[in-house]
Amino acid sequence: MTLLYVSVFTWRTLLRAIEQTRAGEVWQAGTRHLPVWPSRWILPVAGFFMALYLLARVIRDVSDPGGAGAKGAE
Repeated sequence: MTLLYVSVFTWRTLLRAIEQTRAGEVWQAGTRHLPVWPSRWILPVAGFFMALYLLARVIRDVSDPGGAGAKGAE
């Protein structure tokens, strides 16, 4: 369930980042415009790596359901 949630979260934030990048999102700071669209990419990139980690954990748990690999190290 966590992998599914993180995947949806990553997908939605990716779509928003693309949208704001195309729009050239900026904030007015005094008399200048500060580009803020690059910060929109932090969430989808972090979500992507978290989803990869969770997928690796799922694969590990499915391939070694008893956890024999971890128990054998004791």
